[in-house]
Amino acid sequence: MGRKNKKKKYYDEPLSKEMISNIIHEAVEKQIKEKNPPEVARTYYRLIVMGLSSKDAKSQIIRAFSIELRQSKKSDYAWEKESYIEILEMLPMEDEELYALYHSFED
Repeated sequence: MGRKNKKKKYYDEPLSKEMISNIIHEAVEKQIKEKNPPEVARTYYRLIVMGLSSKDAKSQIIRAFSIELRQSKKSDYAWEKESYIEILEMLPMEDEELYALYHSFED
């Protein structure tokens, strides 16, 4: 008996905030692990050396990822690696600074 081909399911419904958060977390974890782009892994280890915990370092990078994602969505342009790297280079940032940067791309 052969295997049945399973088709991927695609949903028309918008993703929940929790699903988006999980996708972003997984993307950052993969970027760090695979060193792609290499600047993400370098930023992670730089933050660790500066004294941040692994959890806090990843949280900073996740926020940088979210900021670039929001910026690209609000500005109607494609994801820009260079912009993401610029944000990574600014880390670490205080929560208030990250919050202000994230919300600077509101309508």
